[in-house]
Amino acid sequence: MQKFPGTAGEATRVPATRCIFVSGTDLAAFVGAAKSADVLTIWSFGSARYSVAVRPVYPDESGCPAA
Repeated sequence: MQKFPGTAGEATRVPATRCIFVSGTDLAAFVGAAKSADVLTIWSFGSARYSVAVRPVYPDESGCPAA
């Protein structure tokens, strides 16, 4: 995914937090990177650093929840 994480996806109720739905080839690339990540991994894009939390999409969902 080559989108700026600070503006990609949907804003959430938590300040400065975004929901980014990942699928297809973007998901494959993310999973490849995430397999070697741990709690000390620094996720970055450009000069910015990000915290990443992952959860599945549940059967009654189709993407990010409504804000």
